[in-house]
Amino acid sequence: MISVVDDNSRPIPLGPEIAKGGEGTVYEVVSDPSLVAKIYANPPGSTKIAKLSAMARMATPDILKFAAWPSTTLRRNGAVVGLLMRRVPSPSKPIHELYTPKTRLREYPSANWQFLVNVAANVTRGFAVIHQSGHVIGDVNHGNILVDNKGIAVFIDCDSFQIKSDGQVYLCEVGVSTYTPP
Repeated sequence: MISVVDDNSRPIPLGPEIAKGGEGTVYEVVSDPSLVAKIYANPPGSTKIAKLSAMARMATPDILKFAAWPSTTLRRNGAVVGLLMRRVPSPSKPIHELYTPKTRLREYPSANWQFLVNVAANVTRGFAVIHQSGHVIGDVNHGNILVDNKGIAVFIDCDSFQIKSDGQVYLCEVGVSTYTPP
């Protein structure tokens, strides 16, 4: 079991691995099933640490409604190694499984036109809330928006967003060329 503490030095017991990506691994939080922990494969630098801390301070109920936004950083032996965020309801699937007709029939068999419009409206509201808060979803891609069977859309991988805090801009350093302007 990985041993980490939050910003207030409270132990956060991690459970089984849920997912793995390029930056790190996401784990269940044993003490709270509504949360997950992302542990970075490589220790984040000082700019990333400052960004994560700022994001945790700037979490609002509106943002949290649409995004798995960092709520605190996680530390091991005093060094920041990851972040804590809300768990996306299960079963949720990447949005591309909804907008691809063949996959939609398999993964969302009861999805009708109204369902699709509802998901589109939810995604649009999420973009609006995050952008109106002064942040930019720079890494727009079909794997970073999850949709459940009720049509609720949630943005993930929020630590890649561009954010502004106390006059400092923390850029989005990743992206998918399909969704990036020339």
